[in-house]
Amino acid sequence: MIDEMVMPFPLPPPPPKEGSPAIKINIDSLNKVKVKLIVDTTMFKVSSRIKLPEVYEEYDFLVKILNTLQEKTINTGWIKSEKGHQLIFGSSLEDYVGRYSQMVTISRIAFNSKLDQAILLAGHKTHELAGYVNLYLLKKENGKLFIKRM
Repeated sequence: MIDEMVMPFPLPPPPPKEGSPAIKINIDSLNKVKVKLIVDTTMFKVSSRIKLPEVYEEYDFLVKILNTLQEKTINTGWIKSEKGHQLIFGSSLEDYVGRYSQMVTISRIAFNSKLDQAILLAGHKTHELAGYVNLYLLKKENGKLFIKRM
């Protein structure tokens, strides 16, 4: 999941104006860019109530569980980048001194009793005032958890 949140620099050019030809870029070269990414070593506590759309009401009980889970330290040995990004374990953007610092944080993860559904929040930031958080709903299919919605 960490690799899904990483965005290589530089960003691709904006789309062309209506009627003009598309700018050709080599997407493969952007995918080969490796970044240094700070991974927060503490899974944060969710302090606000999340309201899910009715279509995902089967996850409502997991939202209630998620709100009760306290912060917990992450076992950093379980986290790897399959795409070769350099991971720096820390707790703030200052843990990497350089250009284009990025940080990923995740909440605790709530599972149902069958361990076939889960919910978590994951955030990405490039500055203390610039970032976002996504809600991930996970469902187990063929023995693996997959993102159902984010």
